[in-house]
Amino acid sequence: MKRNKALSLVLALVLFLSLSSSALGAGIKLPAGLTKLEDEVFYGCASVTDVTVPSGVKSIGTNVFKKTAANVWIKGSKGSPMLKLLKGGFDIKAGTKYRALLIAQAYKGTVNELDGPPYDVANMKKTLAEFTGTPFVCTVRQDLTADGIRSAILNTFSAATQYDVSLFYYSGHGVDSTGDLVGTDTGSYYGYVSPSELRSILDQVPGRKIVIVDACYSGNMLDYIKANGGGSGFAGAFASAFRDPTPAANFTEEENAAAYSKYYVMAACTAYETSSEVGSYSYSTGSYNYFGVFTYALLRGLGYDARAKAFCSRYADANGDGKITFGEAFAYARDETVRFEDEYLSRVPQTPQSNLPSNNTYCPFR
Repeated sequence: MKRNKALSLVLALVLFLSLSSSALGAGIKLPAGLTKLEDEVFYGCASVTDVTVPSGVKSIGTNVFKKTAANVWIKGSKGSPMLKLLKGGFDIKAGTKYRALLIAQAYKGTVNELDGPPYDVANMKKTLAEFTGTPFVCTVRQDLTADGIRSAILNTFSAATQYDVSLFYYSGHGVDSTGDLVGTDTGSYYGYVSPSELRSILDQVPGRKIVIVDACYSGNMLDYIKANGGGSGFAGAFASAFRDPTPAANFTEEENAAAYSKYYVMAACTAYETSSEVGSYSYSTGSYNYFGVFTYALLRGLGYDARAKAFCSRYADANGDGKITFGEAFAYARDETVRFEDEYLSRVPQTPQSNLPSNNTYCPFR
C-alpha cells in the first residue's frame, strides 16, 4: 500500500480505523464522525478492496480512489451526499461554487485594436451557461488596465473557498519574449501582467483554478515536462509560473501533474506562434462576426459554433457520457484549432498547449 502525505494526514485524524479481513480482502470502516476525505487519501492503495464511508461525509478531495483496486467497494448509507458525488464520477464538495472572470481586451480606438475578444467573451459566457451541473457565475470585463486585471481577479474570486472552482479567461494581446498579458495602459511600465505575477495573484484564490488564455505567444506550458521549465519567452515564463510542486517519488510526470496541480491551464499557441482572429460578414443579417480561432475551437467542443452563431453538438464529449472533462475539452480545442487554420487560413497552424495531459479526467463542464 502506497502511503502518501494526504493519507498520513487523514490517518492522524482517524486513528481508530477498523480493519477487517474478509473474502473481499482488506476492508476499512471510517469512523462515524468523519466529514471529509482528503485529497488522494487512498491513491494507489491497491490492497484496499472495500471502504465504508459514514453518511456525514460531504466533502471529497481530488483523486481519492484513483489507482485503488479495480473492484473496490464503496459502501455508504442510501442517499448520502458522498455516494451521490461518487455515482456522478466527481470527487468535489457538495455545494461547490463556480465563478468565471471573462476579460475581453479590445483596445478600442488604439493602434492595438482587436475585433475578436468581445465576441469571444460573449460566446464563452453563453456557452458556460449551458452547463447546469457546473453553474458558472460569470463576471465580464472589457478593456482593463493592468491594475484593472489584477483587481478584477481578486474581486471576482474573493469569496472562493478551497472547494470552489475559479475560471479565468483572457482574450487579448500577449507580448513576445515576456509572455505578459496586456492592459490598456501599455504606455506605462505597469501596463502588463506577467505569467509569474498572474500565478502569484491566483495563488491568493483558494480552490481549483482554470486558466484559459487566447493571446499571441501564449506559450508552451508543457515546457516543465519537456525540459524542466526551460525555453524562452512566454514558454519559459508560463512553465515556471504554473509548474507543479516538487514531484513525489515513484510517480510519473503525468501522475504528478494530475495529482498535485490545482491549476488547469490552456493556452492558444506555443511561445513562438501568433493566435489568429477571424472576421466574417453575414449578408442575411448585414453584420460582422469575429472570433479567436482557439476560442472558436474550444467553444465548438463545448457545444457552441461561433461561426454559425448557434449551439451545436458537444463535439469534445469523446465518450458520449454527456460530460466534458478538462482533457476532452483541451484535446478537441487543440485538434480543431490546427484543422481550422490549415483548412481555412492556409497557414502554419497555431498549436494550443496545456499544463496537463489530454487524458486529464477532471470534469468542469457538465
